Amino acid sequence: IKTSYDETWTDKNILQADMGELRIIKDAWVADSSLVVPAALFEIGFLDNLTVDNVYCKDTRFRKIVSRGILTGLIDYFAQVEGITAAYPPLEVSSFEVQVTGSTITLSWQPTDDTIHAGESVPEYYFIYTSPDGIVFSAEPVSTVSTSYTFDADNVDYRYFRVSAYNSNGEGILTDAVHADVD
Repeated sequence: IKTSYDETWTDKNILQADMGELRIIKDAWVADSSLVVPAALFEIGFLDNLTVDNVYCKDTRFRKIVSRGILTGLIDYFAQVEGITAAYPPLEVSSFEVQVTGSTITLSWQPTDDTIHAGESVPEYYFIYTSPDGIVFSAEPVSTVSTSYTFDADNVDYRYFRVSAYNSNGEGILTDAVHADVD
């Protein structure tokens, strides 16, 4: 969070306590000791702190940075447990735009450099998800190795698009939807 969002962020450190949210898992271990159910509770902010935490928790960029941090922390942990090198999926693409020219819809974007895991999360290709209504997106995305893609607007019934980067380690976070105004 300090590196990618706010250098003044203060870490409240790790607390260990008997949290009610985790008690059910603890009780399961007591009932059946053969169960192995690791659990963690991440408290990123407190909604009653209206001046800072509440504002951060409402910010999409902040939530994406936090989710990426949790993901890479889990990857690092399991890589260490397995004795392998950690490998990361790519970051969300940036500068995602749509351009309508005549009967063509051209999407363009740029890969985002991972400054924390430099060179370790490079995209190999991209998925383009389509939707006619901006709510339900295709389960079968179009894939491309390029950072742009053109559709023939006369031959498609969708006008909303989202893009994600992909590599052999997984799929990055989807962009917000963009709309192509063809009418």
